[in-house]
Amino acid sequence: VTGDSADAVWATNEPADGTVVFDTVTPPAAFIAHDASPVQAHTVGMTALTPCTEYYAAVRSADPAGNQSEDTNGGAYYRFATPGCAMTIISVDDGAWTDRATWDWRVPLEGDTAVISAGDAVALDANPPPLEDLIVVGTLTAGDKNLTLTGNWTITGGPFVPGTGVVSFAGAGTQTITGNTAFHHVEVGASVTLSTESVVTLSGTLLNNGWTSETRLVTGPGPIA
Repeated sequence: VTGDSADAVWATNEPADGTVVFDTVTPPAAFIAHDASPVQAHTVGMTALTPCTEYYAAVRSADPAGNQSEDTNGGAYYRFATPGCAMTIISVDDGAWTDRATWDWRVPLEGDTAVISAGDAVALDANPPPLEDLIVVGTLTAGDKNLTLTGNWTITGGPFVPGTGVVSFAGAGTQTITGNTAFHHVEVGASVTLSTESVVTLSGTLLNNGWTSETRLVTGPGPIA
């Protein structure tokens, strides 16, 4: 998926053509992309899409005898969003961070807000691009991966399992930690005042350019300057 294009990929059990019907509403009907080639592995491109827009799609194929099948994802249709603006992306299942199936619209991009839903367990398998806000209601496991935020950190359920990675607060002005959180390494940007409304436990090091708090508990070898 790019800002103005996307590919639909599916397979059939015999050679057939491929058609994608897509739209910004359900059921999709406004736009059609077609490939007449009789193949079993289908890739059909959707072009002239609008950036920062949510789309729904269905695919269908017909063999040379005219037998047709359609996949509408059980009537829910296949949803995707073109990049071009920040969005709030919500987890819909357990899974890896980079797995599209973990999220409702897309894997979070730079500037997005990511929400780990209650009951979902998401594991970082790569370093995400800088996010605006992160809200953890389910479970987020970092392993050895790093997180960067330009906005706020919120734990309302949790836990956040830090591993050995770094959480960087790299915005400007005040960034706030809400909810008791255990971090390993924390880095605070030069333009940031990091304020915590909760208990923060630090097991690694703190590279600190500013920290203000009414109540906090930070333990571990890293000093707070």
